[in-house]
Parts: sequence; structure tokens; C-alpha cells
Amino acid sequence: MSISTEYKGSGIFLTFSGDCRQAFMLYHACFGGELVIDAYTQNIEGYSVQPVIRAVLHSPKLVIQGSDLVYNEGRRVGNYMAVLIACNSCEERTRYIERLYDFNHSKDLISSTEPLVEIVDRFDVRWMFAI
Repeated sequence: MSISTEYKGSGIFLTFSGDCRQAFMLYHACFGGELVIDAYTQNIEGYSVQPVIRAVLHSPKLVIQGSDLVYNEGRRVGNYMAVLIACNSCEERTRYIERLYDFNHSKDLISSTEPLVEIVDRFDVRWMFAI
């Protein structure tokens, strides 16, 4: 039985615009754990790649799920929600930020000693890292 059918708890569900697979590969590289991706095996009209029906990452830090399939009104990016990750140290937080963040913007976050640091990854997902 895969984690996609086994997991029954609450978690985070994110929608993407055709790049769900790439996002979850990045999150898997960052957080580790087990990744299961269920995708269409045929081309679907309106999609340039075979869309992901459901991706599930079950890691020691979090359980996160997502899909390329969005509601009829389409995907809307906003600042109303963030994925919160509780870190045990500044070093642990720095490792996650280095893996997720595009440092063309700023490297100040790496040395931050603030209790809460917020970033937005290249898939427009907002992450908050707390110590």
C-alpha cells in the first residue's frame, strides 16, 4: 500500500499550473522522505505535460500533497497562506532555505537570527521557517 492511500491525517494541499512534479521533486530533495506521484499517462487537452493528479510527500518534517488539477476559476497566487516548518536550529533552517530559495534576491536570510523567516520559492509557494 502506498502512502497516497495510507495517510489519513490532516496536511497541506497545494495546486500548481503544470509544474507539480518539478515542485515535489525539489521538496523531496529538500525534506527527504517518501514521494509518490500519480499522473495521467495520456496527454490531456490544455496541458503541455501530463498533469499530476496527486503528489504526496511524507517526510519526517511534514506531509504535503498537491496536484496540477485546479478548480474552474484557475490557480490564484496570494499571500494568504504559508507552509510553516518548525526547525530545531538556525543551521537546520539554513539548510532548507538554501535548497528552496532563489538567492538572486537576497542572501540575508541565511544569516538571519530572527525567530521566523519567510520565503517564496520558484513555484510561488510561501514558506515560513520558525526556530
